[in-house]
Amino acid sequence: MINVKVLNHLKKYISPIDYFIYYSPNQTFQPLSATFTYLKTASTFVFGVCIFLMASTAQATHIRAGEITARVINCATFTYEFTITGYTDKGSDVPFGGGEVNFGDGSEIIKLNPDDFEEDIDIGNNIGITTFVFTHTFPGPGDYIIGFKEFNRNADVVNMVNSVNTPFYVETKIIIDPFLGCNETINMLIPPIDRACTGVTFFHNPGAYDPDGDSISYELTVNKKDVGKPVDGYRFPNDAIFNGSPQGGTGGGATYSMDPISGDLIWDSPGLDGEYNIAFKVLEWRKIETGEYVQMGYVTRDMQIIVDLCDNLPPEILIPADTCIEANTLLEADIEAVDPNNDPIRLEAFGGILSNSLQPQQRATFTPAGPGFQPSPTVGQFKWTPDCNLVRRNPYQVHFKASDDPTGRNIQEVPLASFKTYFIQVVAPAPVLENAVLAGDRTVELEWEKYSESTVCATARPTSILIYRKVGENQFNPDNCETGIPEGSDYKLIGRSDDINQNTFTDDGDLEFGTTYCYRLVAVFTDNKGGESYASQELCVEIGPFEGMFPSLITNVDIVPEKTDDTTGEIIIKWTTPFDADPAIYQPPYTYELYEVVNGSLSDTPLYSGSDTTFVHTGINTLDQSHTYQVQAIASIAPEGKTLPISAPASDIRLRIQASDDQFTLRWEGETPYSTSVSEAPTHLIFRNHTDPSDSTKLSLYATVDVTKEGQFFVDDAENLRKSSTYCYYVETKGSYGNDKVQSPLLNRTQLNCNKLNDGNPPCAPVTLAVNGLDQEQFCEEAFLNAKCELDFFQNILTWDPQITGGACQDDIFEYEIYFSENEDDSFELVGTSPINTFTHADLSSFKGCYYVVAIDGSGNPSPPSEIICMDNCPFFELPNMFTPNGDGKNDTFSTLTKEILDNIGDTEANIGCPRFVEALDIKIYNPSGGLVFEYQASRADSTTDLAINWDGKTNDGKELSSGSYFYSVDVKFNVLEESQQNRTYKGWVRIVK
Repeated sequence: MINVKVLNHLKKYISPIDYFIYYSPNQTFQPLSATFTYLKTASTFVFGVCIFLMASTAQATHIRAGEITARVINCATFTYEFTITGYTDKGSDVPFGGGEVNFGDGSEIIKLNPDDFEEDIDIGNNIGITTFVFTHTFPGPGDYIIGFKEFNRNADVVNMVNSVNTPFYVETKIIIDPFLGCNETINMLIPPIDRACTGVTFFHNPGAYDPDGDSISYELTVNKKDVGKPVDGYRFPNDAIFNGSPQGGTGGGATYSMDPISGDLIWDSPGLDGEYNIAFKVLEWRKIETGEYVQMGYVTRDMQIIVDLCDNLPPEILIPADTCIEANTLLEADIEAVDPNNDPIRLEAFGGILSNSLQPQQRATFTPAGPGFQPSPTVGQFKWTPDCNLVRRNPYQVHFKASDDPTGRNIQEVPLASFKTYFIQVVAPAPVLENAVLAGDRTVELEWEKYSESTVCATARPTSILIYRKVGENQFNPDNCETGIPEGSDYKLIGRSDDINQNTFTDDGDLEFGTTYCYRLVAVFTDNKGGESYASQELCVEIGPFEGMFPSLITNVDIVPEKTDDTTGEIIIKWTTPFDADPAIYQPPYTYELYEVVNGSLSDTPLYSGSDTTFVHTGINTLDQSHTYQVQAIASIAPEGKTLPISAPASDIRLRIQASDDQFTLRWEGETPYSTSVSEAPTHLIFRNHTDPSDSTKLSLYATVDVTKEGQFFVDDAENLRKSSTYCYYVETKGSYGNDKVQSPLLNRTQLNCNKLNDGNPPCAPVTLAVNGLDQEQFCEEAFLNAKCELDFFQNILTWDPQITGGACQDDIFEYEIYFSENEDDSFELVGTSPINTFTHADLSSFKGCYYVVAIDGSGNPSPPSEIICMDNCPFFELPNMFTPNGDGKNDTFSTLTKEILDNIGDTEANIGCPRFVEALDIKIYNPSGGLVFEYQASRADSTTDLAINWDGKTNDGKELSSGSYFYSVDVKFNVLEESQQNRTYKGWVRIVK
């Protein structure tokens, strides 16, 4: 049996020489670990060993911990300033420095000179801090790993083999990407040397912050001796070998973890005294426009924990709950620390907002009860008034550290520390929406106080104002951490102002008579730091009559759930009179014509004509088809050639059910001119069968949902759901136009929808997939008729039919997935989903592309894909046969038709001759003798060239040509799928007239 205290005692007398302990149960000796690695349970070892000591001649060494950080010197030239920070053993006579730095870009490896340090500080307890600062310019964008390696680590590290002869290696990764913006590495404010006691939970936090405001995460790693090479024999500090198990491994009872968000490192708890080295990465993440977070790099820190045999407990810190604070308001918080042993406490705060990285007026302050150690308990005061330049999407972190001083009761006790992290989100003040007024025919003008001139948030940072709108009021009052527009509130983003000097917006999009629209604004910060404001106060406007015109309003498209069927379904449609129409112009009594909207167009004949305001549409498919209606009010007498406007389209509300192994997820939605999320009637009712023990088919009220808070969404995860049973649901919704003259709430039900828990049986593939109808070329050409050569908005409309044939195919389709590829041979990507059998693929650069559709059932099972259908562009190119280069500003050049030409000649029919989908051209012009007089190449990819040609009648060297006929040949490359149409040659003649 070997006594731990005996070995500790021996260490004091043989420190000039390093020794290794060898052990074997069978006299086949292997080194157990580094210098004086020993095992114990309680205070003694519990297994017999044979021991001999071997002397080593290694030089006393020095490196305990360290990391590499970087800051940008010049973003355009990719120049960075690097700082290597080394924490050293001051008892060693070996200076820090002399190690090698590899920048990972193929450049020369540099060697540090020990005499060129930037700073060398002795912080006590045999610990020093030495820093080296140098610059480096990278050759261009890319991912670079900067590595630093130096001999040697300090001796006696318990959890690795032979630390005295092991190199110290750390690395930092930087990602240079001009599209992501400049970036600096994180900084760490709390030194990586800390003390711990055996049997007592150890706490640490590196105090990391990111100067750019990017998100930070933490992950544990293994200490390294070189690139990709862990140190020999590394064991995590909670390994069972340090708790008395000779086999080691997990299961020793101790835990070792690092919180990935706060960076709190917890080791519960050390078993064996000695020096341990650990390592972790601090990673940066930047949010990009797509909403994804991309990694910007990381810093690896190699840290040392010195564990002693002691009898002490760390202080406890009490901090407020994480919070949000509006910019330019004061945040005050009391931070309290208590020591279980009643030892004095030193309370400190660390974080980027307390550092010199901020201007003095922006910095937070922390004032402890007094200098140095204070009696327990002690309270410090944190204060911060952030300005708008500190608004960002990620919270700031303040790390509080409480250290005790046990020397007053026992000079042999080791001081311990604890950490707590306080998260603070800085939120921008709400914009001030000053006016919302009706300014014409279904047009609303908004005006707000300029955010850049606001007395509460003047800022030079890039800022945009988002404009939101909803039907009816929603008087929500955000709490202090609720920024922007809350989900489920039914607000829709309708506009964006990226000019900080703009303070007006005109809403003339799809506003409907009789509806009250309510508006709110949100300010967003558009630089890398991001962040958003609270929502503005709400202003509302009712859309009244215009020039005496006012339509009927559809109030109900109410499915009869119990009659849901694919052939015998029923929908009840109701509408109002045109109550705000001027009766002196459009005289009553009124009659009505009700139309169904099919594939975006009104049916040729009305479903109903008469004086009633209610109609029951029978004998229709309400099981899996949506229905949309419009109603036209007809006055008895009206001005010649004028009619009352037709109502806005109103659809039924469709319920979708998605099943998993143990729950159903319900969603319902429809296209209605009224809102189905209103403050005065927020509760939608869920009806379900299997609620009456005496009748499993009876539908009764099962649950309610406050859709203004939760959205039109419900999860049924009741414990008694059975896979063998069919569950049927419908929802009764409540809506409103926000108009006192229209009854509210408007009650509309969904279809009855049934499902089983995951059935594993997929639906069949959709059929008859079509893109933009059957005559695609006609569709393409007609799109250009009114575009004046500048069609810059492309979209493809897809339609298909479900395949429901019974047998292997199921009719429980939840939604469809639409896949797209610009070329049929390329990989397809998911571009959207649709609950119905149509989908509009918008924001395209052209019509060209291929599609297939997959049906997804309520259990998430996908069907086979549909057939692939492609849409091609309709190429066209032609040139005129005469031009007059006389400088009168009309027809001065030989060119393809352009918007400017059409505007000048006023020819709205000639734009069929506009070039379409030209990617590049190469034109050569010859005189009547066949001599080349002009040649020109242009490409859409080269913005310095002109695809319109615009030849001014001169040779390439600027010589004017005389009047007469010239011949041309143009090689044109088109952006089309059809290979035979991609490259074509056009030949013709043109006459110069002067």
